Amino acid sequence: MNLQVESERLATPQETIDKNIVVARTDGLGARLLAIVNGISLASILGASFKFAWQTRGNTAAQFHAIAAAKDMFAAGFLEKHFLASFDDAGYSRMSLSKQTLKQLREQLALEERRGWFISGLEDIDSILLKGGALSQAEAFSLIKFHPDAQKYIDFAYQLTLPDNPAAIHLRAGDLIYGPHRHRGEFTNKAISVPVAKRIIEKLQKDGYSIILYGQDSETISYLQKEYSVFLADDFELPGDTADHQKALFEIALMSRCQLIVAGDSRFAEIASKMASVKIHEPRKFFRGREQSSIIIDDLNVNAEKYTSLQTAFAYWSAFYWGREKLDSESIDHVLSKAVSFDPQNGFYAMNRLFSAVENMAYSRCESILESAFRNASLNGSILNDYVIKAAFIRRVSNKKRYYFQPKFNFVFSVKGDYPYIKLFSAILRVQIMQDADGAAIDLACALQHGVDKDIHRKLELEMGVTS
Repeated sequence: MNLQVESERLATPQETIDKNIVVARTDGLGARLLAIVNGISLASILGASFKFAWQTRGNTAAQFHAIAAAKDMFAAGFLEKHFLASFDDAGYSRMSLSKQTLKQLREQLALEERRGWFISGLEDIDSILLKGGALSQAEAFSLIKFHPDAQKYIDFAYQLTLPDNPAAIHLRAGDLIYGPHRHRGEFTNKAISVPVAKRIIEKLQKDGYSIILYGQDSETISYLQKEYSVFLADDFELPGDTADHQKALFEIALMSRCQLIVAGDSRFAEIASKMASVKIHEPRKFFRGREQSSIIIDDLNVNAEKYTSLQTAFAYWSAFYWGREKLDSESIDHVLSKAVSFDPQNGFYAMNRLFSAVENMAYSRCESILESAFRNASLNGSILNDYVIKAAFIRRVSNKKRYYFQPKFNFVFSVKGDYPYIKLFSAILRVQIMQDADGAAIDLACALQHGVDKDIHRKLELEMGVTS
């Protein structure tokens, strides 16, 4: 039986289509559940069958995401109807999101030569779902049948007595602050820095809300609880031995009972908001970007050592990220250098500090950053594979959004020999981008003449296959 007949308010299509709408995501729990919700809604309005795939994750990702096997997450009957134990997207076409009427979409799906459409589930399909009385996302969520051992935690969340005027604040950390995603900038808006979280708590408490904090970073949320007497989702004693995915479902359901939700661009918070039509407020609702930057810098001038080192590093990075259009070059270098000092293994912060120095043609600053990068790279392995150095010359021929500067690399080529590490970098750029081995040899000789470390110099010669 197709899902569209399971809701009285659904405007049922005149006929069903023997095609599937399939979602298959491999990221976090919130994104997966949101994809399933959207897939159910879309299948229902088109008269198609809904199917989904579900993969567990590797050990590294499992540290940060509560993903259980499908058999432990969903009820057996739900899996029997909708689960694809093996999935090959080659058997499906990608759904086209071009503006079409519902009739056109149904006709297009009916004529599809493959088994149906494969969607990510996170496309902007609201305009489609609004046509013809589709299931609301709350209704679609109610059609997901969880394993009884998981469902009981959702039910438990609905039975609890909450404080008056509860407001949820989701302080995502995980892979964004402590894992591999901290080496990338495009996820910055998914997390909230501690200084900004503090100001939001103060504002909401002044407005009469009782704050419930959600987060993976127990040290940080415990600190905030002591500072502001807020509630923690972790304070609620859960029944029995609780697996990670069961705790996550409890927190999603609990969050959905709050009057408002504060979160970055979080699918975890978004699925909670869809369950009960609760509005999400991003930090920009409270403070514009440059205000966030000022709040962070002022707070860290006093409290930088009170937070975990990686939270502080992320906060300094966030001060740059949100204030980069207004901060002068010295302020940018200050916050980025601080980010590097609190997270010295994060080449992404150092790389952006280098880009800023090159963009502003700050000779001494470039020399200092590059000397540190070359020394670290020489100690840790291949110089050419070092994050900062490699990413810097990749940036020379790339225009990806994750980079925030427009470095003037001709400045690097023109620098005189009294900046020997800039000359080493110039040699790399010449070989990697311009295939100019002769020019690289001249740069290497110049660097050696002006006092570059001989061991680093020799190692770079061997890696590049260039002799000065």
